[in-house]
Parts: sequence; C-alpha cells; structure tokens
Amino acid sequence: MEGRGEAGEEEEEEEEGGGLRITPQLLKASTGEFALESILLLRLRGRGIAHLGCLGDCTSLEWLDLSGNAITQLGPLAALKSLAVLNLSPCSSCAA
Repeated sequence: MEGRGEAGEEEEEEEEGGGLRITPQLLKASTGEFALESILLLRLRGRGIAHLGCLGDCTSLEWLDLSGNAITQLGPLAALKSLAVLNLSPCSSCAA
C-alpha cells in the first residue's frame, strides 16, 4: 500500500527530566514519509518513550504499537481519529 510508513530503529530525542520524546524528525526519518499526515503504521515498542510529543499530528495513523514504553500521558492520542489498532501493554503508568 502506498504511503504506508513504519517507524524502525532511529533514535528519539531525549527529554529533560527523563524519557524520550517522539519528534517530527524521528517520525519522518523512521518512515520515509515527508508529511506526518501520511503515516499509517508505527511500531515503537520498548524504546523508552515517555512523551508522545507530535504523535497527534499523524492524523491518518491506523495502527500503533507503543507497548513496553514509559508513557504517562495519552492526550496526543485523542487526535488520532483513524486509529483502529493500539497496543500499550504493559503500560501501568498511562493516564489520559
């Protein structure tokens, strides 16, 4: 399927105060997409991510794996109206 992006092994930006933040640069480099709106699939499991950052800008995202991360706030996910599959397990510290 054209326009399908998948995040792989690129590094995320480390956030002061601990944890990593998802950035536009990370998403574009990981997927090969020029526009965040074009990303449909992301696999970001076990990467030490604590902050979702710009993830809410991926408005066409349909499939997201964030399992095994240290995410504490899920607010940016509210903008993902096309999201059909979400994996957050285990994520005992998640909050809306």
